[in-house]
Amino acid sequence: CHSCLSCIHIHHQLILHPSLTLAPSLFSSNNVSWALVDLPGFTISLNLSHNKISQLKERQFEQLPKLEKLILQRNSLKTLITLNLENNCLSLKGLSTLDSLDLSQNEITNFSVEVEVKVKCLILCRNNITKLEFSSRFFPYVQKFDFSHNKIYHMSDDLFLNFTNLKYLVFNNNPLNISVLKYSGLLRLDELYVSNLAIRSSSLSELCDFSRRVKLRKLIANYNQITTIESDKSFFIPLANLTALSLQSNKVLDIERFAFKNLPNLRQLSLAVNLIKEVRPNMFQGLNSLQRLNLGKNKISFNSPAALKQPPFTHLRNLERLNLQSQQPHGINYVPNNLFQGLQKLKGLTIKNNPDKHLGEQAFWSLVNLEVLDLSYSESIIRPLKSLETLNIKFNPLSCSCLNFWFQNWSKINKKTEVSYLKAIPCYVNFQKRQQKFVNFDLSTCLYHNGIVYFLTTTVVLTFLIIIPIIHHKGRWYFLYGWYFVQAWVHERRTDRTREERYQYDAFVSYSSNDEQWVFNELLENLERANPPHFKLCLHHRDFEVGKFIVDNIADSIRNSRKTICVVSRNFLQSEWCNMELQLAGYRLFEEHCDVLILIFLEEIQSHELSNYHQLRKFMRSRTYINWPPYDIGAQKLFWMKALNTLLNMPLPACKSIFCYLKANCDEVLIRIT
Repeated sequence: CHSCLSCIHIHHQLILHPSLTLAPSLFSSNNVSWALVDLPGFTISLNLSHNKISQLKERQFEQLPKLEKLILQRNSLKTLITLNLENNCLSLKGLSTLDSLDLSQNEITNFSVEVEVKVKCLILCRNNITKLEFSSRFFPYVQKFDFSHNKIYHMSDDLFLNFTNLKYLVFNNNPLNISVLKYSGLLRLDELYVSNLAIRSSSLSELCDFSRRVKLRKLIANYNQITTIESDKSFFIPLANLTALSLQSNKVLDIERFAFKNLPNLRQLSLAVNLIKEVRPNMFQGLNSLQRLNLGKNKISFNSPAALKQPPFTHLRNLERLNLQSQQPHGINYVPNNLFQGLQKLKGLTIKNNPDKHLGEQAFWSLVNLEVLDLSYSESIIRPLKSLETLNIKFNPLSCSCLNFWFQNWSKINKKTEVSYLKAIPCYVNFQKRQQKFVNFDLSTCLYHNGIVYFLTTTVVLTFLIIIPIIHHKGRWYFLYGWYFVQAWVHERRTDRTREERYQYDAFVSYSSNDEQWVFNELLENLERANPPHFKLCLHHRDFEVGKFIVDNIADSIRNSRKTICVVSRNFLQSEWCNMELQLAGYRLFEEHCDVLILIFLEEIQSHELSNYHQLRKFMRSRTYINWPPYDIGAQKLFWMKALNTLLNMPLPACKSIFCYLKANCDEVLIRIT
């Protein structure tokens, strides 16, 4: 079918770049062959993603011998058999240089390879694959393999035996029901992702089995059922090169002593969102290179601020970041005085969302290099640390007493440490919350040495008392003239320029699309096209900026208009966009404290119909509105005079034009009324 590609012409002489992306939704199983005929032989990258391809003919890519990268994601391919598809004859025999193959987000249920293909990157994620089969000729070349988010429930023990060059392996989110995953042959594996599997293994050693030493640097095993990390197993012995380990969102209850002793190169360890209740001595012994440790959202707590016999972090001499946030169910409670002993290199500490009862200064004495401290949602405060650069004490109920005067003063004048959310900290006096914030509360009575303050104050007052009479005597009239001149200039700027230059439109019109006929035939005709004054109105279909978010268009239009006209009808009330426009206009009304809202009712609406529209009812009670008379022509003339009078609440030069309108229409209006 050539018709759907009438706007695209592909010729050898026109394609100058070896990488080509063919637009989404242009191809189906019937026309993709025609599109590929004219592709040049030097094409190395081809992207056919986001199309509707369900079938591929035999020798489809035979004319592309240099193709290295082929992307077929988000199509309708269902079955891949030996890559010579059943009903899909995708032959890769001619693609001797194919380097990357992306078949993600299709509907593939079966995948097997029997031909020799030198693919290095194979992506099969988000399909419906239940089984994987490969020939020995396929193994040696693959370096990256991603088959996450499939339905694979079984893998043979020797599946990875000959994947000697595999470096990156992902099979998250698969319903594997085998007892243990074996990785024999993956000697060069660098990153392994085994999160959210159906394997019911309580031990990490049961989840993965490495029989030989590997080069693995990163292991991610989140969202599984691991409950114990044992020390007497040999699981970590082949993983001596591991630098990052994540066991988040498991069910870890216990970490035995010396469990990580065989990981001397580990730099990042995440045990967040588990069930760990205590941090015991020697738990992290052997992690001499660890730099980041995340223990957030566990159940760690201490019953007393007294010093521990054996602090748990003394072996982590290179630790730079420690996260202890959100301990369940009631927080840490107490922070022992020597909890952080040995962490001389620690730069960042997070203890937020822990309603601790006591957090003394001594707990932080050993943190000589601490730069970032996050205590938000806690109930404590500490003395300043010499190396501290950022302090977060958000939502701490600080006592506004002389005990904290030092902190109020220090937080204002200290240029080295940034106190986050300082202006949001509430102030408490005798356990009662005050309206004022801590940073603004007057604690000046706590000063003991006021001599300098009194001296400076007296000097300034005396100086003014001497200078003011001299100025009054010598230059009184000059100052008075200057004062009145400035007043006149400011008044002129405010009245003439601000109103005229600030606003792009006289009014923004908020209406339902079902009321467009009245807006076009009546509102525009009488306010924009009739006798002067000619107002400039802002309408959705005409004045909104193309490509801009609708919400941003509405907000900017209301802000750039002197007033907002709401054409209220039952259709208006049922429109979510109209209600949002009314709400934004209301925000401006309260912000600027001036009448910027004009309500026009196209039809009579009973009060009980407005019971769910509280803001509109509030506006109706606090200001006048105009009802449209659909049948009385004389009343309609009076209606437009009221609308004009409301819109003409503007600078004097524009107001003069109302007399022209009244002079031209007043007699007719009076005749109609009588």
